[in-house]
Amino acid sequence: MNRLNTEKLVDSIGNIDEDMIEYVQMLREKPPSPHRMRILPIRAFLSVAACLVVMVSALAMYALRESPGAGETLGNDSVLAKVVNLVFTHKDSESEVVILEDGSFLNDFEVIGDAVHVRCTVSLENRGSDPATVKLVGDFSQEVEGGLLKEGTLAGHFVEQDADRIRVDGNSQLKYLEVEFVGEFAGNAKMSSKLFPAITVMEVTGE
Repeated sequence: MNRLNTEKLVDSIGNIDEDMIEYVQMLREKPPSPHRMRILPIRAFLSVAACLVVMVSALAMYALRESPGAGETLGNDSVLAKVVNLVFTHKDSESEVVILEDGSFLNDFEVIGDAVHVRCTVSLENRGSDPATVKLVGDFSQEVEGGLLKEGTLAGHFVEQDADRIRVDGNSQLKYLEVEFVGEFAGNAKMSSKLFPAITVMEVTGE
């Protein structure tokens, strides 16, 4: 957004505030002026309209600046489409795939050489309509304090799929998946907690 459009936007917003304040003060007068009763609402409406025009203009400038390719120009339809997309579209970064507590639990752990294998059963549900590919990240910071692990954040591995990610169709569940978290052994072969660990579902995008 250039400096000129920014100044216009600030001025328009300021005009809205001033007109609205005057309008409210006018309503409190006894009796109100008939002439001001007719004029002030019109002024307030025009200020709002001017502000919207400046905002759309600023978004159009941004769309043109962000268009791909040096020296390329966008037609009016393309600019309008890009502005509408900037205003009305928003993608939530958080995954709609959640862990079902009923069907998820800690199984056991095993020390093999210098590695600790923590085995869990995890059930997933995709509450969105679109399919999603997700990874699991476990928080084992308590086991670092207890001396079992050297690192507290471990990535999950889906045993049956032999993969670090899994696809969940929209509005569906995957029940009783065997997931293993592997970390470096810290020396104390005892698990501090027998509870299901805190696991974060991370959606993998762009694949």
